[in-house]
Amino acid sequence: MINYLFYSTRPLEGPYKIIIKSLVKNLEDEFKKKVEITIFKKNNVLNLNSYFFYIKNLFKLFFYNNSYSNVKYQGIDLSTHVLSETFRDYRSYTNKLIFYKNYIKNLYFALGILNTAKKLPVNITAVYIDHGMYLNGILFQFFLKKKIIIYSNNLPRGLFRVNASIKNKNASYGDFLRFHKTYRLNKKKIREVNTSLKKIIYKNEIIPWIRKTKYNKIKKLNYSKFTHVVYAHSFTDAQLIFGYDGFINSKDWLTFTLSNLLKDGKNNILLKAHPNFYNKSMGNQSIWDKKIFDLFKNEISQTKNLTILDVPIKNYELLNKLNKKTILISHHSNALLEGIYFGFKCISSKKIFWECSKLKLTNYWSNNSQYAKLLKKNWKNLKFAKKKDFYSLLYEYLISDYNVGGKKYFLTLIQKILNIKNFNKIYRLITYSKFNNRNSNVFKKIIYTLANNIEEL
Repeated sequence: MINYLFYSTRPLEGPYKIIIKSLVKNLEDEFKKKVEITIFKKNNVLNLNSYFFYIKNLFKLFFYNNSYSNVKYQGIDLSTHVLSETFRDYRSYTNKLIFYKNYIKNLYFALGILNTAKKLPVNITAVYIDHGMYLNGILFQFFLKKKIIIYSNNLPRGLFRVNASIKNKNASYGDFLRFHKTYRLNKKKIREVNTSLKKIIYKNEIIPWIRKTKYNKIKKLNYSKFTHVVYAHSFTDAQLIFGYDGFINSKDWLTFTLSNLLKDGKNNILLKAHPNFYNKSMGNQSIWDKKIFDLFKNEISQTKNLTILDVPIKNYELLNKLNKKTILISHHSNALLEGIYFGFKCISSKKIFWECSKLKLTNYWSNNSQYAKLLKKNWKNLKFAKKKDFYSLLYEYLISDYNVGGKKYFLTLIQKILNIKNFNKIYRLITYSKFNNRNSNVFKKIIYTLANNIEEL
């Protein structure tokens, strides 16, 4: 008799087949019981209470400004996930009517997901939730409150498990992706951290999404004149993954940043485009992001105090040419870690992939008013990163076992088992016939290995 149910937001297809099978084995090994896998399917029929809530929020959407940034239903945050899903469609930026259409649709789907979750069997032991920054993040919150084991994977972490005993039942998906630990690292560990960071800075290694980026030679400019460098972000990928900080998307943040900096005639700003805007291996995402960035460039007023670097260049080449008193500004970019390494002061959102209250790396904001005040500060009134915190973050991010640079990172383990030299081919695992055969020794070895290398948070 099957006593335990395992729900998954993904069907057992492609790479997800081995991910889900591995998670189920992890669970079965612990409970010594057979687990039945069921795929989650939402029902789009709302109950009466949900329908009235939906209608009320449609009214607020059209008559109250920014009402879409704080939508909660029965203790579940809907707004960040609905907005993230809405801005996956680049047309939500280019056409206000399409934005409203997408938002209205996604709000309805969000309520449908929550309604469906409430009707699930009571004997669910664990769930796998993919892409929790989007609408699936609603399920993450729901199951967390129900004290059900949750599995997931999302950069910067690998495969991880949130146990039923976790104390903070009001946390969001992004809270579990953040790094927060401090370490007492010896000189050997610090050298190891520096080696890994240099691989990212100079060789485009370790982090998967930058491996295929191709760069241009840096433009000839007087880089020493810039008081601020602002790093643009993807406009369509994982908006609000770490929560709301006063801005509903990257374009909203970028507009606010430049308009405030340009109020002071003494500021001279360099806006650096994200290299992935020009990375064809990113597919439609890079095309969409480039379109939005071009639209943004046409919207902002042309001024001699703003220079736009709209070609992909290596960040270290830029950092080497800047005055050391240039302030680096990003919402949540890895570029800030490079900037800290090169000795710059940085400004970022609190909603970033580390816990700012515990790891003092940047001068950070939590809302619009804090950010506006921060942008007015000159260089001498900003703080440098604390070295111990900087190396602690890099150690957890790039060295510790389960994360993207670690020896137990799930894709690294698969790469080793399949003896694949090119890391990028891991993302096309479905092409390997020996991988697809569930009875093969290779398939069984992958399942066993991943099942025993899941990080517990």
